[in-house]
Amino acid sequence: MHNPRPPTSATSEKNRELRVSVSDLAECLVFRAGEEVNLEAEKEERELVYQGTLAQSYSSSQEDSDRLLAVLLDHSLLLLRPRGDTAKFDVCYRPIPIEFLTVSMSRNPQQFSKVTETLKRMACVVPTPPDEADQGFPVTFACLGRKAFHVSLWATSLDDQQRWVRSVQKQQEAMEDVQHVFDSQYFSLGGKIVSCATLFDQGRQIVYGTTNGVYLSEVAEPHNQLIKILALNDVTQVDVLEEPQILIVLSEGQLLTFPLDVLDLNDPNAALERAKRVASYVSFCKAGTCLGRMMLCAVKSTILSTTIKIFEPVSNTGTTGPSRPMFRRLLQGNQYDNDRLMNLTKEFYIPKQTNAAIFLKTKLCLGCAGDFEVVDIETLDIQTLLDPSDQSLDFVRSRKVLQAIALYRIGDNFLMCYDEFAFYVNRTGCRSNKHFLVFWEGTPTAFALQYPYILAFDPTFVEIWHVETGRIVQVIQGSNIRCLWPGATPFQFDPAHPYGAQSGVLVVSDEQVVKLQASARTP
Repeated sequence: MHNPRPPTSATSEKNRELRVSVSDLAECLVFRAGEEVNLEAEKEERELVYQGTLAQSYSSSQEDSDRLLAVLLDHSLLLLRPRGDTAKFDVCYRPIPIEFLTVSMSRNPQQFSKVTETLKRMACVVPTPPDEADQGFPVTFACLGRKAFHVSLWATSLDDQQRWVRSVQKQQEAMEDVQHVFDSQYFSLGGKIVSCATLFDQGRQIVYGTTNGVYLSEVAEPHNQLIKILALNDVTQVDVLEEPQILIVLSEGQLLTFPLDVLDLNDPNAALERAKRVASYVSFCKAGTCLGRMMLCAVKSTILSTTIKIFEPVSNTGTTGPSRPMFRRLLQGNQYDNDRLMNLTKEFYIPKQTNAAIFLKTKLCLGCAGDFEVVDIETLDIQTLLDPSDQSLDFVRSRKVLQAIALYRIGDNFLMCYDEFAFYVNRTGCRSNKHFLVFWEGTPTAFALQYPYILAFDPTFVEIWHVETGRIVQVIQGSNIRCLWPGATPFQFDPAHPYGAQSGVLVVSDEQVVKLQASARTP
């Protein structure tokens, strides 16, 4: 049996140089109970990128007992403490995967929210503030995600401090080249704070909602100045219904509709005269197709209850909902500002908080606190989606705090996305594909399906998983990340044609809007 080599001595036993090799890892590491991790040290591609000792506190004299051995592998970072004179090392903290590692030349953990370049792939490096330059050479490692933590250590010199940052960044860039699945396209916003967006016109144009209005831009000209369309405050949702030619805007809780040709006007204030208020005190809205008809769902949600209104476009031919006689429209010049654009067709109440609304082929699915509820739009009957008799779903029902957020039909099954995990069920609500169970690394607030990938949006990173293998394929770090638009992909996906054209996803990180599109290199 191979005996791990003990730490070597450079000058004296007190100031010995701690070192470890990849071949030693399996035998010399001692994990705390319940925190064991298989580092797969036996794999040929496993590589020791960089290692060195770092002090646990700032001091002019770094005692041997005060030092940790930091080991940067090709896939994770280890922080180790030597066990006296033995060849063993205690693993002081959970190993940090490279994808979820950030490094800062600062002791202030608040700095991690101030990324110098938003939505940076993999590396998150923050410079040292000038007022800390005389406080030694701090190196702070942080693990992002649901089990986040940070550790501040001290290097012996500026060169050592910078070498750690460069080593982490270089390794993360190397991993990004291997794991690259989605490309990024950046859009200039001129300092505007974007809260929502949608693509339309076959993905050629973007409508943005901001704190002071609605703007329009061309995807092909991402750095051109935005054109202001509507002068509205606190716009939180925008959507475009291209077939009935309607622009939907949620502003200050007011759900408004406009004829789509307001996008061609050059007067943001005059365009407001063509607004039609659909509903008030709206938390969020969702447009989609159900029962073969275009519908708009307006949701007013509180912690204890939800009121839902369903609207349908008023057709000029009078085929959808009540409409005005043709002679009246002729007398009025057939002006949109004298016509309703949407008619209320249904209204109902559920005693639960609601996070999301998803239009299925014949029903409306609501993502609620704890579970998904399915509503028959014609009868307004409501039932829980999950089969209560399926014991394999007890792990869902046992959660006291759980948010149902998104639902996608893939083939004959449904991918259920909660804020903690995702799994499949069949049409009867029983669990299917039981080998597939994904526990998110972060705490997602939204999802987007770009088949065969599911994107989960945590405020500090986007984690991308394969919906067939259940493996994570890419992580994109950022700051204050939100999904603006999850893409115009159809509700149902055919696994027989898995790599069809995808519309991409719009994301905002701080003040930078990014379009994520499946890479041409993706098989």
